[in-house]
Formats: sequence, structure tokens, C-alpha cells
Amino acid sequence: MRELNKFQIVTVIFLLMFVFVVGAIYTNTKDAVENKIRTENNIQNTDDYYKYKQNLSSVEIDKIKNLSQRVDLLEQKITNTENENKGSTEIKCRIHGIMDGDDVISLSQENALKEAQYNRKELVILCDF
Repeated sequence: MRELNKFQIVTVIFLLMFVFVVGAIYTNTKDAVENKIRTENNIQNTDDYYKYKQNLSSVEIDKIKNLSQRVDLLEQKITNTENENKGSTEIKCRIHGIMDGDDVISLSQENALKEAQYNRKELVILCDF
């Protein structure tokens, strides 16, 4: 069996280092591409969400207005009932937010109505005298 000289050992070390460097570059490039694709998908999903929020149809806006009018009508009916029973008692109702399990989440009237419509959450309506 022949002995290995210094040139052969250096050549083997050089080839192993070359293979290692190529593998490292491949791995880093692969990770970078995956992260870039993941980021682009997140941006695209966010853009789709904002486009969806901006493109509310007039039917949905009319439903929100209709629900606001129904809350006002409820307030008037309660006021009328109180007036018939006790005299003059003013009651004011407003949409406070939504129920999420046992928690009440405070939202604006419009956001609460949208959340109730799209995610089947219960509305929280507060009435006071």
C-alpha cells in the first residue's frame, strides 16, 4: 500500500472543504428562499384582508345601518314602555362591543357589528337611564 504524501493530504482536505462550503451555501440559500416566500405570502394575505375591508359592499353597509336603526328603535320602544308604566324615564342604549366566551370586548359600534356578522359573536348592548 502506498503512503500518502503531503500533496495528496492537502488535496483531500481541499476537496472536503469545498464540499462543505457548497453544502453550507445550498442550505443558507434554501432557508433564505423559504423565508422570503413565507414573508411574501404573509404580505399577500394582509393585502387581501385590507382589500376585503375596503371593498365592503353597499349591502353590508346597509345591514350595519339597518342594525343601528333597529337598536335605536329598541331604545324608543323601551322608552315608550317605561313612559307608559312609570311616567317619564329616559333610557339610552348603545352597542358596547361583543362577547367572546365569558369576556366582553369593547369595540366601536361599526366594528362590533362587523365582528358579530362575520364571526358570529354576540353583541353587547348597554342601556342606561
